[in-house]
Amino acid sequence: MNRVSIIRVNEYSGIYQAIESSINLVGSFDLKGKRVLLKPNCLMPSKNAITSPEIVGNIAKWVKNKGGTPIIGDSPMSGGKTALEIYKKVKYKGKSGFDIITEIENEVEWTSFLENPILISKEIMKFQRLEKTAISSNFVNADFIINIPKWKTHFLTKFTGGVKNYWGVQIGKVKSRSHSYGNSPDKFSVVLTDLYSYIKKINKDNLIIMDAINIMHGTGGPSFGVMKELGLIITATNSVSLDSVAVSIGGINPFNVPTLKYCHQRGLGIADLNQIEILGNSINDVKCKLNFPTITIGDTLGLLQPLYSRATRKIPRVKRYKCIKCGTCIDLCPTGSISLNKITQYPEFRRSTCISCLCCVEGCPNHAIKAHSAGIYGIIGLV
Repeated sequence: MNRVSIIRVNEYSGIYQAIESSINLVGSFDLKGKRVLLKPNCLMPSKNAITSPEIVGNIAKWVKNKGGTPIIGDSPMSGGKTALEIYKKVKYKGKSGFDIITEIENEVEWTSFLENPILISKEIMKFQRLEKTAISSNFVNADFIINIPKWKTHFLTKFTGGVKNYWGVQIGKVKSRSHSYGNSPDKFSVVLTDLYSYIKKINKDNLIIMDAINIMHGTGGPSFGVMKELGLIITATNSVSLDSVAVSIGGINPFNVPTLKYCHQRGLGIADLNQIEILGNSINDVKCKLNFPTITIGDTLGLLQPLYSRATRKIPRVKRYKCIKCGTCIDLCPTGSISLNKITQYPEFRRSTCISCLCCVEGCPNHAIKAHSAGIYGIIGLV
């Protein structure tokens, strides 16, 4: 099925009813007796950067009502090792709307993606760029997967939704090391497509329910972008189709998002809106102008494109007034390119080995590291 449903939450008496209606539009699911893994986006303990607890909790209730056993798991970037740790930390930052995690905490299973690795190699999967990775069997062995991404822009890939949310099934620091196989936005999009091809092969892209109630857009996504109330739940049985509808709501062509383009070309899903059945509300009903990071201008520059790429290459810089000298960025760096200055204890970046994966930017708990264009220094090879 190539259906995507768009539901306005305010048209229903509550989030549970909106979720249930959205699911019913795309299909019927027999979950009786199944162990159903819910995979939210638990990037870090920030209420803006994670899948809403209300969404996760109500989906868990829906699974139980369908006779399944809900299991919640993720591999956070920073701030905790499990989804439960992230949600508990966020809970203490704001009271409104977070009681549902406490309510369901003992009624569901919580799992870790830091254990029981399964090695996936290029030889097995014929990946185009990803050489190897390790995925937790706690994800692979689930009977049914419900992918629950949050609608967010991403400074490296333009958008993070259903396809990108599977990045978190990799074990711990493996996520950061996998960045080394794609040292540019375009190449990293190929790596994402490689990983998603494995998810499709093992038939784990079962149901995707996107939290698009309060979305994050702008150049600061996925950690500290601008928030906007969209009031939507978007549901599908294929992440490529869901993401394509999601970015179209924000006003851009899905084929301008490299990951979606490559997934479509490799037959992993449909990015062409003409081939997607949209149910509930139409895109035009809910469409709004959102700010996406721009990474495609250089494609039209011909011989000047390499210079453009070097000038616009994103490099991390620390804002000292925000830095708490915690060392999280050092742990996240896949190439060991960050160290603490022996005198000031602020992070220093070794530009010669930095691959601009920006894991340090994405995972900094205090938003003290920002991505900047290399500019003239990039053109002349100083960074």
